[in-house]
Amino acid sequence: MLLKTYKYRLYPSKAQARLLDQTVETCRRWYNTCLAERKAAWETEKRSVGKFEQLAKVKDYRRENP
Repeated sequence: MLLKTYKYRLYPSKAQARLLDQTVETCRRWYNTCLAERKAAWETEKRSVGKFEQLAKVKDYRRENP
């Protein structure tokens, strides 16, 4: 089976590039926060933290990190 792939280039303006960078940085921080929470819960309590448990905290995280 042969898969077709497409490659797209973006040519954002300076303002768009700044917004993209901010979005990527926010996603990176959120991922690392969630990973640290899962790791800490496992190391201290031998408990798994689920995706939905973490997704419930998105609104709080957004309020703290606009």
